[in-house]
Amino acid sequence: MDIVSVLIILVLMLIILSQFIQMKRTKEINEKLRKIVSDSNEQYQGVVEINKNLKHIRHDINKQRSIARDMDENKSVSSMTGIEVIDRILHFKGKEMSEKNINFRVETIPLEGVNIGHSALISILTNIFDNAIEACERINNPWISCKVQEDKTYGLHMIVENTKRSDIMIDVKNIFTTKTDRELHGYGITIIKELVEKNGGELQMEDKGEVFYLEFKV
Repeated sequence: MDIVSVLIILVLMLIILSQFIQMKRTKEINEKLRKIVSDSNEQYQGVVEINKNLKHIRHDINKQRSIARDMDENKSVSSMTGIEVIDRILHFKGKEMSEKNINFRVETIPLEGVNIGHSALISILTNIFDNAIEACERINNPWISCKVQEDKTYGLHMIVENTKRSDIMIDVKNIFTTKTDRELHGYGITIIKELVEKNGGELQMEDKGEVFYLEFKV
C-alpha cells in the first residue's frame, strides 16, 4: 500500500471520527435541551396550578363575603329548614332569582342538624345556585327548584334542578361552559365536587336536555 492510499484512509478515518464525535455532541446537546424543556414545562405547569388555586380561593371567598353582607343587611330570615346557614342562602339566592324573574320553587323540611361545616356548606350551595341562575338567564320562563331532605346516613340530602338551553348539552364528566371566563366558572363545579367528596358525601349531575339535575348528600 503506497503512502497516498494510507493518507486517504487516515483522512477518511479522521472524517468518520469527527462525524461520530459531532453526532455524540449533538445527541448530548439534544438531551440537555429536552431536559431544559421538560424542566421548564414542569415549572410552567406548577405556576399554572398555583395560579388556578389562587383563582379558586378568590372565587370561593367572594361567595363567603356575599353571604356575610346579607347577614349584616338582614338580621333574621324566615326559618325553612331550621339551619340558619341554609335558610339564609335560600333567602339570599331566592331574592336574586326574583329580581331576575326566575321562578324559585322550594320544598323543605325541618332538619335536626348537618354533618358539614358552615363554610363548606356556604360554598357548595352558593356555587350550585349561581350556576343554576346563570343557566336560567339564557331562556324564557326559567325556573329553579330546590328540595331539602334529611338522610339517615349522610345528614343533608338536597336536589336542585334548573331549566337550561336544550341545544347546549353539558358533559357532566367533563364540565364546560359558554361563559367568557370559562376557567373561573369551572371552579364553581370543582369547588362543589371537591367539598362534597372531602366531607364524605355523594354528588350526582345529569343533563336532561331542558333541565339540569344536581343531587348531593353530605
